[in-house]
Amino acid sequence: MKKVIGILLAGVMVVMIAEPAAAQLHFSAIKLGYLNPKDTKAGFIIGTEISDYVDESVSLGLSVNLFRKSFTALTPVAQQDFPSGVRETTIQKELEFSTTFLPIMGQATVNIPSSGNLGWYVGGGLGYEFLWNNEKNFTSQPTTSDRRFYKGFVWMLDAGLRYRVGSRSSLLFEAFYHNSAVKRNKTNSPAGLPVWSEVDLSGLGFRFGLGFGGW
Repeated sequence: MKKVIGILLAGVMVVMIAEPAAAQLHFSAIKLGYLNPKDTKAGFIIGTEISDYVDESVSLGLSVNLFRKSFTALTPVAQQDFPSGVRETTIQKELEFSTTFLPIMGQATVNIPSSGNLGWYVGGGLGYEFLWNNEKNFTSQPTTSDRRFYKGFVWMLDAGLRYRVGSRSSLLFEAFYHNSAVKRNKTNSPAGLPVWSEVDLSGLGFRFGLGFGGW
């Protein structure tokens, strides 16, 4: 996992260092929101974008997003009251899991002409996505743990409202659709047919954030 993340970060750094000479890519947005994938529990997603304007309406760039959902099952098993008035509770951890996925996409955004401080925009992205799923069960003897890694193509569509708050900054409010079905264990059945394990991460989400640059 660390090796994959290192390769991805190195790739992003190469793009950021090499492209400015030709396209002047710049840090253009940071967004935080909520996504409800089909085959995992809903959770928060945070992302950042680097881009450059082709003209007064269209920008092209790169987006990196991170979705993280974790859960811990805790059960109170005993309580004790002390003379000082303090009540102590003994907690037992039974299960914990985490789901993390990382979509990296090239993207295009079209700003719809408007007047004043309000403006609309639509956009889309296409790229690759990685999913890590970790589970640990403390109730089994001995404790069992399982780690799974998936990958696959991803695309996203978004539409939102931009409100100017400064000469080069704006508030962003958007809805988006994230589409991806990541896979692992690709092999062939005894009959020679391709088979694999799949997690559908497609779902609707909402985000808000800060945009930087012209519009």
